[in-house]
Amino acid sequence: MNRTVVGVITTTLVIFIYGFLFWEVNTLPYDALQQTSDDVAAQAMLKSHFPSSGSYYIPGRQNSETDLIKLTEQGPVGFVHIDIDGKPAFDPAVMVRGLVLNLLFVCLLAGLFKITRATEFRDFARTSLVAGAAAVLLIDGGNIVWWSAPINWQIWLSIYHFTSFVIAGHLLGIFMKTKASTIG
Repeated sequence: MNRTVVGVITTTLVIFIYGFLFWEVNTLPYDALQQTSDDVAAQAMLKSHFPSSGSYYIPGRQNSETDLIKLTEQGPVGFVHIDIDGKPAFDPAVMVRGLVLNLLFVCLLAGLFKITRATEFRDFARTSLVAGAAAVLLIDGGNIVWWSAPINWQIWLSIYHFTSFVIAGHLLGIFMKTKASTIG
């Protein structure tokens, strides 16, 4: 079997396991989330104010410009993602979708390495560092800047995203390199 295919499959599985360890075994990221004083009351309030599943930015853009400015300045301001109907607490389908997502991510990263003509291990390492940093800056930094995502939560997403790029890049480098790496 082609070394790249073996590398993609292996890397996908490693990133999947890493994600499980980072988000499920490691509880530190969840310390960044605020807690309600009463989850039952909060759920009832959410159901009464949000008519359907989706994302809501409050105050919404449907307000007049004057009202939007006034409501934004007086607060509170929020960005809410909600599933009105609920969902299984532990849904195996989420794990399958996560594995597919990881496979697509690793395939795209392998494609990037082919496009950039990475041949030595250091090429893979450097490219994954730069691609990871660029993705984290634009996506996770953008959530902080444009959507007011709290830094204490977003930093955990940034750490996970960047380290996933680095781990995937280095593992793919082991499988995809075509000549022995030199120092430098």
